[in-house]
Amino acid sequence: MTQDEYRGIFISEFATLEKAIEYYLADYFMGSPAKNYEMIEVIIERLSFDAKRTALKTILDKRMDSTGFKPTGTKKYPSGKIVEEIRKLQVIRNAFAHYHLADKRENFAIRLVNFRDKAEVMEYTIDQFNKEISKIKHYTSGILRNNLQ
Repeated sequence: MTQDEYRGIFISEFATLEKAIEYYLADYFMGSPAKNYEMIEVIIERLSFDAKRTALKTILDKRMDSTGFKPTGTKKYPSGKIVEEIRKLQVIRNAFAHYHLADKRENFAIRLVNFRDKAEVMEYTIDQFNKEISKIKHYTSGILRNNLQ
């Protein structure tokens, strides 16, 4: 595959994750497919990904509260780790979308370079790339099944 194809796959998979979050948010508030899509079209599409991610965490925390879960200094909401992993994937997605493609090198599926302030190169082997894609698919599936872990 070319670097452009790797870039496209990553961005496409992340877009699927974002749509899953949108549907989850709409379903939480609306609960009917027709109203869900209307809420997505009218309101949720206008939110930044950060806003969607924050709303997701709030809803997941509220659902934990409804089970009697009480966070303490050492016992945190389980959603914190999940949402942090999604945030890290968002950083990678932004690099895939906005960084320039660097020269292809053997052993790397894709190399990205950002020139802001100083050159920063991100390199992914095929295994590293597949690991990130697996994470995206895992969270997408969990959100769609309402079984996020």
